[in-house]
Amino acid sequence: MGTAERIDVAEGFFRVFVVSLTGRVRWMVLAMVTLVALLGSLLAVISPPQPAHAEVTGTGGQFVPMTGNARVYSGATVAGNYRTVKIAGVDGLPSSGVGAVAMTIQVNNVKSQGQFLGRPDSSMADTLLMIYGAGVSGNASDSSLLAVSDAGSVQIKTETAQTSVTIDVIGYYTSTKNGVGAGGYVPVSPAVVADTRDGTGVRAAQVGAGGEITFQVTGKAGVPAQAAAVQANVQIRNTAAAAARSGCLRVMVAAARDDCRTRPT
Repeated sequence: MGTAERIDVAEGFFRVFVVSLTGRVRWMVLAMVTLVALLGSLLAVISPPQPAHAEVTGTGGQFVPMTGNARVYSGATVAGNYRTVKIAGVDGLPSSGVGAVAMTIQVNNVKSQGQFLGRPDSSMADTLLMIYGAGVSGNASDSSLLAVSDAGSVQIKTETAQTSVTIDVIGYYTSTKNGVGAGGYVPVSPAVVADTRDGTGVRAAQVGAGGEITFQVTGKAGVPAQAAAVQANVQIRNTAAAAARSGCLRVMVAAARDDCRTRPT
C-alpha cells in the first residue's frame, strides 16, 4: 500500500497508529519521499534538490485552480521507460511560471499491478504517484502533485506496460524562482525519514495490531523547524503471512489521537 497525505506538524513530530483488523503483525515502511515544508495550509509535492527555507521571501508557491481540467497526456506506456510530458502552455495552462501541478492520473483497463512514478526531469529523483492494479480490476485513478522542470515538462513511468493512461491537471502552483509567499511550498529532495525495517528514524521492529510509532520530521531531510505541514508518501510492506489481511493506518500530528478503526487500508 502506498499513499500520499498532507500532514500537519506539531513540534516537529508525526504519530502513526496502526489497527490490524485481523490482529496480524505488519512491517511498516514510512517513506517520506518528496517531503515539502509549508508556511501555511497549502499543499504541494515538489522534488528538486534545493535547500528548504520557511521564510517569506516573495509571492511564489501559490495554488491556482483550473476552470477546466487540462488534459496533458493520453496514451500508452512502456514498462520501466520514462516518457516526457509537456505541461507549460498545454490545454489552457500558462506557458511559464508553473512550479508544480496537481494531477488526476488514471490507468484504464489495468493489465497488471505496478507503481506509477514521476519526476520533473532526469536530473531529479523519482516520486511514487500511485499504485495501480492492487487487487482492483478495471480502471485505477488517483490524484498527485509533482514539480515541473525548468523546461515546463514532467516525466512519467509505469512499472508495467499499460495501454491507456490519462493525466489531467486540475491546478498548479506558481514558481518560486523569485521567492516563496506566505502559505507557499518549499521543495526538498526526496528522502526517507522513518523505516521500521532498518531503524531509520524509529526503532527497527514490526508494528503489531493497535501499535503506534512517533518520529521526528522537522530538522530532517531539509525540512525547517518552522514548517507547518509536509506532504509524505506512506507505504506498508506486508509480510507474506499477512499479505491477505486487512487493516488500517492513520498518520497524524503527534499530539492527536485517532484509532481509524472504520477506515480500511
